[in-house]
Amino acid sequence: MNLISFGLIFAGVMLNVAAQLMIKAGTNSIGYFEFNRSNILPIGVRLATEPHHRGNSLLWA
Repeated sequence: MNLISFGLIFAGVMLNVAAQLMIKAGTNSIGYFEFNRSNILPIGVRLATEPHHRGNSLLWA
């Protein structure tokens, strides 16, 4: 494995770590919620508009 390959793999792993930490931060900021049909739309909207989740999509794009 040469230095370029290692650097690219390392960068990919670090971007994945950052994205997963942003998912955790975004979900923790929403707080506790029940998994049932009445919460699908309200929680989905809150997750979709959470800044951490939008930043996460940039890291995984």
